[in-house]
Amino acid sequence: MLRSLVGSEMCIRDSINAEYGGQVFKRMAGFASVGFWMGSWYLCSLTTLFLNKTILTELGSGLYLLSMIQMSTTAVLGAVKVYMPGGAGTKLRAEDPKFWQNLLLVGFMRGATVVLGLVGLKHLSPSFTEAIKSSAPLITVVFAWLILRERTGPLVLSSLLPIMAGLLLTSCTDLSFDYIGFMGAMACNCIDC
Repeated sequence: MLRSLVGSEMCIRDSINAEYGGQVFKRMAGFASVGFWMGSWYLCSLTTLFLNKTILTELGSGLYLLSMIQMSTTAVLGAVKVYMPGGAGTKLRAEDPKFWQNLLLVGFMRGATVVLGLVGLKHLSPSFTEAIKSSAPLITVVFAWLILRERTGPLVLSSLLPIMAGLLLTSCTDLSFDYIGFMGAMACNCIDC
């Protein structure tokens, strides 16, 4: 009896593989891969957030020292990627005459987001900092309207209302509310968008 069940299960699996040509398995493997990398990104982001908060508050490290360490690490690893033979920057440097100007502008903006994000984190709780950063879709819509004159549909705008209501509710009730931290996190959000 057990052999016939195992045999019939193998026949079903073989017929599915033959019929779909392994497409189902490939699609599931693709979803698993995306899920793994997204989960890894969220885990690294969460770990960095709480480590930064611990370094700033409990260990008493300076805000600017932590910012400089993070930016130096980013610059060194970015330079390795850009300058290694066949790296990402080889083609860009040859094609774009404003490569260095653009790189300097993006680097300055990235440095500002790191410093402002850490200012927000130093003065606010990590959960409140992330609540403020959840307003990024609204800020993106506002900038798209101001810069590109792009109109956003009513469904998208109505989907942003719960986000803003949650942000307002969190701001009013959070015990760690501080204007310096709030402005730092909002400025970080604006530069990121």
